Amino acid sequence: MNLILFNGVNRPRPRGSELFLIGDKVVACGQPYYGDPEYPTIDPTTAKKTLLVSTSYWDVAWKDNKKVMCYKPITKELLNKSVRDREHATYMIPTWGELAVTEKPVWEYECPESAACAATDNAVIVATQTEVTALRIQDGSILWSHPLPAPPVSWGLAVDHEGRIILTLKDGQVVCFG
Repeated sequence: MNLILFNGVNRPRPRGSELFLIGDKVVACGQPYYGDPEYPTIDPTTAKKTLLVSTSYWDVAWKDNKKVMCYKPITKELLNKSVRDREHATYMIPTWGELAVTEKPVWEYECPESAACAATDNAVIVATQTEVTALRIQDGSILWSHPLPAPPVSWGLAVDHEGRIILTLKDGQVVCFG
């Protein structure tokens, strides 16, 4: 599925690779994959975003590449209400920025300039420009942290079925923790 977004001069920009399912709605969040991540875009969804993933017992939100928040499971109805149409625009697409959740998260973790985040049933992994950190999903306490030899690639983090963490770095290295 490709959404067509129009920038300030009404040139179409296809979106597709960075689409996310929030509740029952598809939203575009983050830097378009067809663009160079070193050159920012003017689309507000590239800077103001909350990405959400559900594990067996928790919902983990990664806000604006700056903060991770862990919630008890959020209902699909509440998530659907969180996705709203953009106001004052000539096109209508779902937008997603803030969680419409009244309860506070179980825990929060500040991670300025983080480039990648992943959640498993027992941990949340966050890669910043200088380190990768594993957080206990139940309480956000640090399980371990390891410095990185180079900054990570945006979205360059994966966790395999054995729990190994694979991280791609901007200098071409691929590192594995496990």
